Amino acid sequence: MHFQQVPGIDFQHVTCWWNVIKDFLGAPWVQNLILAITAVIGLWTLGASSRQERRRATVDVLLETLDDKEFLETRTAVRGLIESGLNIPLLLSKEGAANRRLVLTILSRYEFMAAGLREGAFDEKLYQRMYHTNILTDWDNLQAFIIALRIQRNTETPFQELQQLVLRWKKHPLKAYYKLSPKADASHAPPAQAPVAQANAPTPAQTASMPAEPPAPIQKQAPYSTRKVD
Repeated sequence: MHFQQVPGIDFQHVTCWWNVIKDFLGAPWVQNLILAITAVIGLWTLGASSRQERRRATVDVLLETLDDKEFLETRTAVRGLIESGLNIPLLLSKEGAANRRLVLTILSRYEFMAAGLREGAFDEKLYQRMYHTNILTDWDNLQAFIIALRIQRNTETPFQELQQLVLRWKKHPLKAYYKLSPKADASHAPPAQAPVAQANAPTPAQTASMPAEPPAPIQKQAPYSTRKVD
């Protein structure tokens, strides 16, 4: 290792410490120490490069998905099928082949990403921040269809990678960066409405012109009896 090639290091200071370590441990120990440090730096560099490549690949897939008009239109159509109520027997029949292809297109895209995340090809934290709500919502809405599809094909493998991803994210959900305080909740509360006046209530002018009602007569009470009660 040549310290002259490392920027930002005082060569004279390093040389001084190098001689101290060399005299104290001996040449073989110093060489082994250098090899160990070099291996650690190499592993760290390799890991950092691998993480950067995973993030780059994840960003590329996300950008491609956002620019894929056909996929976005397909997801909108599937959302319409969900809102209108999935007719699973119809989706699994020949008559529902067109709509079934739409649903399978969405699930297949999620399955591809789930398999890539499991194998370490993509960055899971980045992908979860972008698609956490979409994947969990679509899984909950399409789970009955997936189960029926597995029964029809007599296999448990369809979309099993997606299922494992959903279980992982439900166990470790996405955390919010900020939480609403009680004051913020109160500020978003709707304003109190003023009491609605009755339709037949008199106006102030009509109230002033109305004759005053005579006071109610005071009823006289019978005098108390002073006779002693035996």
